[in-house]
Amino acid sequence: MLNKTAENTVFRRYNTAVVVAFIIIVFIALAAASLRYYSELSVHKQQGLNQLTAQADQLNSMLVQSEQAISGIQEFAQYILKYPGDLHFKPPPLRQNGSLFFLDKPIRSSFEEEKRISGNITGFGDIGKFSLLKKQEIAMANALTPAFVTAQKVIEEANWFYYVSVEQFVNIFPWIGRDSWRFSDRMLTNVHAKKIQELGLENNKVIWSSPYIDAAGGGMSASLGKAVFHREKLLGSVIIDINLSRLHASLAELSSEDQGLILYNQNNDILLFIYSKKYENKIKKQENLKLNLEKKLNLI
Repeated sequence: MLNKTAENTVFRRYNTAVVVAFIIIVFIALAAASLRYYSELSVHKQQGLNQLTAQADQLNSMLVQSEQAISGIQEFAQYILKYPGDLHFKPPPLRQNGSLFFLDKPIRSSFEEEKRISGNITGFGDIGKFSLLKKQEIAMANALTPAFVTAQKVIEEANWFYYVSVEQFVNIFPWIGRDSWRFSDRMLTNVHAKKIQELGLENNKVIWSSPYIDAAGGGMSASLGKAVFHREKLLGSVIIDINLSRLHASLAELSSEDQGLILYNQNNDILLFIYSKKYENKIKKQENLKLNLEKKLNLI
Protein backbone atom coordinates (compact mmCIF):
# COMPACT_ATOMS: atom_id res chain seq x y z
CA MET A 1 0.00 0.00 0.00
CA LEU A 2 2.82 2.36 0.89
CA ASN A 3 4.55 1.52 -2.36
CA LYS A 4 1.36 2.29 -4.27
CA THR A 5 0.99 5.65 -2.52
CA ALA A 6 4.62 6.54 -3.18
CA GLU A 7 4.22 5.58 -6.82
CA ASN A 8 1.14 7.82 -7.16
CA THR A 9 2.98 10.68 -5.47
CA VAL A 10 5.92 10.37 -7.85
CA PHE A 11 3.56 10.12 -10.81
CA ARG A 12 1.68 13.26 -9.71
CA ARG A 13 4.91 15.15 -9.21
CA TYR A 14 6.08 14.04 -12.62
CA ASN A 15 2.85 15.19 -14.24
CA THR A 16 3.05 18.51 -12.39
CA ALA A 17 6.63 18.99 -13.52
CA VAL A 18 5.65 18.24 -17.13
CA VAL A 19 2.74 20.69 -16.98
CA VAL A 20 4.91 23.36 -15.37
CA ALA A 21 7.65 22.78 -17.93
CA PHE A 22 5.07 22.97 -20.73
CA ILE A 23 3.68 26.23 -19.34
CA ILE A 24 7.19 27.65 -19.02
CA ILE A 25 8.01 26.60 -22.60
CA VAL A 26 4.75 28.12 -23.89
CA PHE A 27 5.43 31.32 -21.94
CA ILE A 28 8.98 31.53 -23.30
CA ALA A 29 7.68 30.89 -26.82
CA LEU A 30 5.00 33.57 -26.46
CA ALA A 31 7.53 35.99 -24.98
CA ALA A 32 9.96 35.29 -27.82
CA ALA A 33 7.20 35.65 -30.43
CA SER A 34 6.01 38.90 -28.83
CA LEU A 35 9.54 40.21 -28.67
CA ARG A 36 10.08 39.35 -32.32
CA TYR A 37 6.72 40.85 -33.30
CA TYR A 38 7.36 44.15 -31.54
CA SER A 39 10.93 44.20 -32.82
CA GLU A 40 9.73 43.76 -36.41
CA LEU A 41 6.94 46.28 -35.80
CA SER A 42 9.51 48.77 -34.51
CA VAL A 43 11.68 48.17 -37.58
CA HIS A 44 8.63 48.55 -39.85
CA LYS A 45 7.63 51.79 -38.15
CA GLN A 46 11.19 53.08 -38.41
CA GLN A 47 11.28 52.21 -42.10
CA GLY A 48 7.97 54.01 -42.58
CA LEU A 49 9.28 57.01 -40.66
CA ASN A 50 12.45 57.02 -42.77
CA GLN A 51 10.36 56.90 -45.94
CA LEU A 52 8.15 59.71 -44.69
CA THR A 53 11.20 61.77 -43.71
CA ALA A 54 12.72 61.21 -47.16
CA GLN A 55 9.47 62.36 -48.77
CA ALA A 56 9.36 65.45 -46.57
CA ASP A 57 13.02 66.24 -47.31
CA GLN A 58 12.44 65.87 -51.06
CA LEU A 59 9.39 68.11 -50.89
CA ASN A 60 11.17 70.67 -48.73
CA SER A 61 14.19 70.65 -51.07
CA MET A 62 11.96 71.47 -54.05
CA LEU A 63 10.27 74.30 -52.16
CA VAL A 64 13.60 75.72 -51.02
CA GLN A 65 14.94 75.55 -54.60
CA SER A 66 11.82 77.33 -55.85
CA GLU A 67 12.22 80.16 -53.33
CA GLN A 68 15.93 80.43 -54.06
CA ALA A 69 15.19 80.54 -57.79
CA ILE A 70 12.58 83.30 -57.48
CA SER A 71 14.88 85.31 -55.19
CA GLY A 72 17.78 84.93 -57.63
CA ILE A 73 15.65 86.02 -60.58
CA GLN A 74 14.35 89.00 -58.59
CA GLU A 75 17.89 90.08 -57.65
CA PHE A 76 18.98 89.73 -61.29
CA ALA A 77 16.02 91.86 -62.43
CA GLN A 78 16.87 94.62 -59.95
CA TYR A 79 20.54 94.54 -60.96
CA ILE A 80 19.64 95.03 -64.64
CA LEU A 81 17.45 98.00 -63.71
CA LYS A 82 20.12 99.52 -61.47
CA TYR A 83 22.99 99.07 -63.96
CA PRO A 84 21.39 98.98 -67.43
CA GLY A 85 24.68 99.81 -69.14
CA ASP A 86 26.65 96.94 -67.62
CA LEU A 87 24.93 94.16 -69.53
CA HIS A 88 23.88 96.23 -72.58
CA PHE A 89 20.35 94.85 -72.79
CA LYS A 90 18.13 96.63 -75.33
CA PRO A 91 14.32 96.67 -75.51
CA PRO A 92 13.12 93.89 -77.84
CA PRO A 93 11.21 94.77 -81.03
CA LEU A 94 7.55 95.49 -80.26
CA ARG A 95 4.48 95.89 -82.44
CA GLN A 96 1.38 97.99 -81.77
CA ASN A 97 -2.11 96.56 -82.26
CA GLY A 98 -4.66 99.13 -81.11
CA SER A 99 -4.19 99.60 -77.37
CA LEU A 100 -2.22 96.37 -77.15
CA PHE A 101 1.47 95.89 -77.83
CA PHE A 102 3.31 92.61 -78.17
CA LEU A 103 6.70 91.09 -78.94
CA ASP A 104 7.41 91.42 -82.65
CA LYS A 105 8.71 87.97 -83.49
CA PRO A 106 7.92 85.85 -86.55
CA ILE A 107 5.41 83.05 -86.06
CA ARG A 108 7.20 79.74 -85.71
CA SER A 109 6.11 76.12 -85.63
CA SER A 110 5.20 75.02 -82.12
CA PHE A 111 7.62 72.13 -82.56
CA GLU A 112 10.67 74.33 -83.01
CA GLU A 113 13.09 74.56 -80.10
CA GLU A 114 13.49 78.32 -80.58
CA LYS A 115 9.86 78.89 -79.69
CA ARG A 116 9.92 76.59 -76.68
CA ILE A 117 12.77 78.54 -75.09
CA SER A 118 11.33 81.96 -75.88
CA GLY A 119 9.07 84.08 -73.71
CA ASN A 120 6.32 86.36 -74.97
CA ILE A 121 5.65 89.97 -73.98
CA THR A 122 2.19 91.50 -74.18
CA GLY A 123 0.70 94.59 -72.58
CA PHE A 124 -1.25 97.82 -72.90
CA GLY A 125 0.17 101.19 -73.89
CA ASP A 126 1.42 103.32 -76.77
CA ILE A 127 4.92 102.24 -77.78
CA GLY A 128 5.75 105.76 -78.99
CA LYS A 129 5.00 107.24 -75.56
CA PHE A 130 7.01 104.85 -73.40
CA SER A 131 9.27 106.51 -70.81
CA LEU A 132 12.96 105.64 -70.61
CA LEU A 133 12.31 103.65 -67.41
CA LYS A 134 9.56 101.62 -69.06
CA LYS A 135 11.84 100.83 -72.00
CA GLN A 136 14.53 99.71 -69.56
CA GLU A 137 11.96 97.63 -67.70
CA ILE A 138 10.80 95.90 -70.89
CA ALA A 139 14.45 95.20 -71.78
CA MET A 140 14.92 93.73 -68.29
CA ALA A 141 11.78 91.59 -68.57
CA ASN A 142 12.94 90.21 -71.90
CA ALA A 143 16.41 89.51 -70.44
CA LEU A 144 14.86 87.35 -67.71
CA THR A 145 13.92 84.61 -70.19
CA PRO A 146 17.31 82.79 -69.97
CA ALA A 147 16.94 82.80 -66.17
CA PHE A 148 13.44 81.32 -66.58
CA VAL A 149 14.84 78.62 -68.88
CA THR A 150 17.53 77.72 -66.34
CA ALA A 151 15.09 77.66 -63.42
CA GLN A 152 12.74 75.36 -65.33
CA LYS A 153 15.55 72.85 -65.82
CA VAL A 154 16.07 72.75 -62.05
CA ILE A 155 12.44 72.96 -60.92
CA GLU A 156 10.71 70.40 -63.12
CA GLU A 157 7.40 70.91 -61.28
CA ALA A 158 7.25 74.55 -62.44
CA ASN A 159 5.18 75.15 -65.57
CA TRP A 160 4.99 78.98 -65.98
CA PHE A 161 7.35 81.87 -65.25
CA TYR A 162 6.34 85.56 -65.37
CA TYR A 163 7.47 89.08 -64.92
CA VAL A 164 4.35 91.20 -64.33
CA SER A 165 4.74 95.00 -64.41
CA VAL A 166 2.55 97.59 -62.74
CA GLU A 167 2.94 99.39 -66.09
CA GLN A 168 0.53 96.81 -67.53
CA PHE A 169 2.68 94.33 -69.38
CA VAL A 170 3.91 90.79 -68.81
CA ASN A 171 6.68 88.51 -70.01
CA ILE A 172 5.65 84.85 -69.81
CA PHE A 173 7.74 81.75 -70.35
CA PRO A 174 7.35 79.23 -72.00
CA TRP A 175 6.01 80.87 -75.13
CA ILE A 176 2.26 81.12 -75.54
CA GLY A 177 0.65 83.10 -78.36
CA ARG A 178 -1.17 86.34 -77.57
CA ASP A 179 -4.35 84.94 -79.12
CA SER A 180 -4.42 82.27 -76.40
CA TRP A 181 -3.12 84.29 -73.44
CA ARG A 182 -2.15 87.92 -72.86
CA PHE A 183 -1.78 90.53 -70.15
CA SER A 184 -4.90 91.36 -68.16
CA ASP A 185 -5.49 93.74 -65.25
CA ARG A 186 -6.34 90.76 -63.05
CA MET A 187 -2.62 89.94 -62.92
CA LEU A 188 -2.20 93.08 -60.82
CA THR A 189 -5.45 92.92 -58.83
CA ASN A 190 -5.70 89.26 -57.74
CA VAL A 191 -5.16 88.37 -54.08
CA HIS A 192 -1.66 86.99 -54.59
CA ALA A 193 -0.48 90.05 -56.55
CA LYS A 194 -1.90 92.41 -53.94
CA LYS A 195 -0.08 90.62 -51.11
CA ILE A 196 3.22 90.92 -52.98
CA GLN A 197 2.64 94.61 -53.70
CA GLU A 198 1.72 95.44 -50.10
CA LEU A 199 4.94 94.12 -48.54
CA GLY A 200 7.15 97.08 -49.42
CA LEU A 201 10.90 97.22 -49.98
CA GLU A 202 11.92 96.61 -46.36
CA ASN A 203 9.72 93.53 -45.93
CA ASN A 204 10.08 92.06 -49.40
CA LYS A 205 9.90 88.26 -49.23
CA VAL A 206 8.60 85.28 -51.19
CA ILE A 207 4.82 84.96 -51.04
CA TRP A 208 2.91 81.76 -51.86
CA SER A 209 -0.61 81.88 -53.28
CA SER A 210 -3.61 79.74 -52.41
CA PRO A 211 -4.08 76.67 -54.64
CA TYR A 212 -6.05 77.21 -57.86
CA ILE A 213 -6.97 75.47 -61.12
CA ASP A 214 -4.53 76.32 -63.91
CA ALA A 215 -6.41 78.10 -66.72
CA ALA A 216 -4.21 76.30 -69.27
CA GLY A 217 -5.52 72.93 -68.12
CA GLY A 218 -2.52 71.89 -66.04
CA GLY A 219 -4.55 70.96 -62.96
CA MET A 220 -4.04 72.27 -59.43
CA SER A 221 -1.27 74.85 -59.11
CA ALA A 222 0.18 77.35 -56.66
CA SER A 223 2.29 80.44 -57.34
CA LEU A 224 5.19 81.99 -55.51
CA GLY A 225 6.32 85.52 -56.21
CA LYS A 226 8.54 88.38 -55.09
CA ALA A 227 8.35 92.11 -55.80
CA VAL A 228 10.88 93.94 -58.01
CA PHE A 229 11.93 97.47 -56.99
CA HIS A 230 13.98 100.20 -58.60
CA ARG A 231 15.14 103.12 -56.44
CA GLU A 232 12.56 102.14 -53.78
CA LYS A 233 9.76 102.20 -56.36
CA LEU A 234 7.70 99.07 -56.97
CA LEU A 235 7.88 98.16 -60.66
CA GLY A 236 6.45 94.65 -60.74
CA SER A 237 6.99 91.11 -59.56
CA VAL A 238 8.52 87.84 -60.70
CA ILE A 239 6.30 84.77 -60.33
CA ILE A 240 6.66 81.01 -60.71
CA ASP A 241 3.67 78.69 -61.06
CA ILE A 242 4.18 75.25 -59.48
CA ASN A 243 2.05 72.39 -60.79
CA LEU A 244 0.87 70.61 -57.63
CA SER A 245 -0.31 67.55 -59.56
CA ARG A 246 3.15 67.18 -61.09
CA LEU A 247 4.73 67.73 -57.68
CA HIS A 248 2.56 65.00 -56.18
CA ALA A 249 3.48 62.60 -59.00
CA SER A 250 7.20 63.21 -58.44
CA LEU A 251 7.02 61.80 -54.89
CA ALA A 252 7.17 58.08 -54.15
CA GLU A 253 3.97 56.43 -52.93
CA LEU A 254 3.58 56.06 -49.16
CA SER A 255 3.25 52.45 -47.99
CA SER A 256 1.33 52.83 -44.72
CA GLU A 257 -2.25 54.01 -44.35
CA ASP A 258 -1.38 55.82 -41.11
CA GLN A 259 1.13 58.11 -42.85
CA GLY A 260 0.57 61.32 -44.77
CA LEU A 261 2.13 64.61 -45.78
CA ILE A 262 0.30 67.95 -45.75
CA LEU A 263 1.81 71.06 -47.33
CA TYR A 264 0.58 74.45 -46.08
CA ASN A 265 1.29 78.00 -47.22
CA GLN A 266 1.63 81.08 -44.99
CA ASN A 267 -2.16 81.35 -44.69
CA ASN A 268 -2.57 77.67 -43.71
CA ASP A 269 -4.14 76.85 -47.08
CA ILE A 270 -3.56 73.18 -47.91
CA LEU A 271 -1.48 73.05 -51.11
CA LEU A 272 -0.86 69.31 -51.10
CA PHE A 273 -2.17 66.27 -49.22
CA ILE A 274 -0.25 63.04 -49.85
CA TYR A 275 -1.49 59.68 -48.57
CA SER A 276 -1.08 55.99 -49.42
CA LYS A 277 -3.21 53.86 -51.75
CA LYS A 278 -4.23 51.80 -48.71
CA TYR A 279 -5.65 54.93 -47.08
CA GLU A 280 -7.38 55.87 -50.33
CA ASN A 281 -8.95 52.41 -50.61
CA LYS A 282 -10.03 52.61 -46.96
CA ILE A 283 -11.72 55.96 -47.59
CA LYS A 284 -13.44 54.60 -50.70
CA LYS A 285 -14.78 51.63 -48.75
CA GLN A 286 -16.12 53.94 -46.06
CA GLU A 287 -17.74 56.15 -48.70
CA ASN A 288 -19.30 53.12 -50.41
CA LEU A 289 -20.65 51.87 -47.08
CA LYS A 290 -22.09 55.30 -46.39
CA LEU A 291 -23.73 55.45 -49.82
CA ASN A 292 -25.22 51.96 -49.44
CA LEU A 293 -26.55 52.86 -45.99
CA GLU A 294 -28.10 56.07 -47.34
CA LYS A 295 -29.75 54.11 -50.19
CA LYS A 296 -31.19 51.58 -47.75
CA LEU A 297 -32.50 54.37 -45.50
CA ASN A 298 -34.13 56.06 -48.50
CA LEU A 299 -35.89 52.79 -49.38
CA ILE A 300 -37.35 52.41 -45.88
